[in-house]
Amino acid sequence: MKNLSPLSILIILGGTLAQANTFPDMPLEEAIRIEPALAQVPNQRIIQFRKNSTLAPNQQKDLIRSMGGTPIRKLQGLNAVVAYFPKGHPLELEQNPNVLRVENDGYMRLSLIGPSILLGLPQGCAAPDYTLINTYCLEDDSEAQTNEETTWGHDRIRGERAWEWSEGNGVDVCVIDSGVDIEHPELASIIAGGKNFSTSVEEPNNDIDDLLGHGTHVSGIIAAASNGVGVAGVAPEINLYMARVFGLSAWTETSMVIAGIEYCAELGAQVISMSLGGPTPDPLLKEAVDNAYETGAVVIAAAGNDYGGSVSYPAAFDNVIAVSASDIDDQFAFFSNVGPEIDLIAPGVDIYSTVPIEQGGYDTYDGTSMATPFVAGVAALVLAAQPDLSNDEAEAVLKSSARSLGLTSEEQGSGLVQACGAMQKTNAWRSSLKNDSIDSGETQTTDSAANTEAQGNDRSYSATTQPKQIKNDLGSKFGN
Repeated sequence: MKNLSPLSILIILGGTLAQANTFPDMPLEEAIRIEPALAQVPNQRIIQFRKNSTLAPNQQKDLIRSMGGTPIRKLQGLNAVVAYFPKGHPLELEQNPNVLRVENDGYMRLSLIGPSILLGLPQGCAAPDYTLINTYCLEDDSEAQTNEETTWGHDRIRGERAWEWSEGNGVDVCVIDSGVDIEHPELASIIAGGKNFSTSVEEPNNDIDDLLGHGTHVSGIIAAASNGVGVAGVAPEINLYMARVFGLSAWTETSMVIAGIEYCAELGAQVISMSLGGPTPDPLLKEAVDNAYETGAVVIAAAGNDYGGSVSYPAAFDNVIAVSASDIDDQFAFFSNVGPEIDLIAPGVDIYSTVPIEQGGYDTYDGTSMATPFVAGVAALVLAAQPDLSNDEAEAVLKSSARSLGLTSEEQGSGLVQACGAMQKTNAWRSSLKNDSIDSGETQTTDSAANTEAQGNDRSYSATTQPKQIKNDLGSKFGN
């Protein structure tokens, strides 16, 4: 049997959770099915102050201390403070005119399943529906897919073909996870920064080292270098930022995830990727997500792995792209959650990617955790090719270019994310923008040319259109 990473052992064997301040001491396989009502950090509260409150940050902390609490961290974007009350918080705190609300701090977990070698995966093959993507993106990849670094998942989303348009150059992607191996040769060159929110101290530090391996695996799916060794990510030329919110445990506190979201939003990240989730629609978590969305970020999260359970939060929120998982046979991954909130499906079984060098450098994981970064990578490709797209428009590109796997909408949403198809849609969108300038009188054109541009408004090219031809057609207008 292959060697398992510490995280794999923890997930499969149900190892005791190590982080004393996060989750009760129980096997993970038992904790992962815990009732939502119990999924709260004991005696830890999030106190949100009113926007018109006159209390300065130090005065907010003084108020908390006066009521028996110990401030832990500030959530700047929510005007909130996380605090520990050993005897529970007094009712007077909620009644204070400066306080908007007091919420219990909850738990969230990594959306990971252990190595499939131990799980006995179902077999079978669904007949895919290829009608949403044109012929170029669906041709046999035996000649085009020559990069030995690309995995089955990369092949299934037609990732290498998409590189003829974009490799994600310069797009800021913020991953909220367990950290990243900053010395990994596949990732070192694209790591642009990060913060560690996984400790119960007020100010985050710069230690984003990955003790679990999960964040490094996710990061590799998004952006591992195309350097001739190991694996290649979907968008290898992005700028990667890491908000580390997990320590030695596969569980973390909701307030830590909120702090990570605020960090990503403050950075101005164009894509935020979260391979994590919890059972509770926490209103402060939703507010943090909505705030990030308002900055223009494409927010993506894992649906969760409760074997057909409801979609986890934050994935189930309106302003988040919720991602379920498929296997190599284009079947619905048996562990993936389902629901009307699902937006897209992506490869999530037997996914080979980077892990910390000390854990062997590469490993195979399963989960909606692995599906989510495929979508994040494609979103980065789209935004690199057309930076002027809004987050809503980028999401529309991802959904309209997805292909059906013949599954229900609650399993696959709009379908399997397609990198090559998304690039075609993106360039067609650019063509429609060019057509808008024609309609406004900026440029004169013939009826024949106008008809050609009208095809761009339908966001479709002919089945034989090659990417270099599209680039040449649009290059003079859009500077590529």
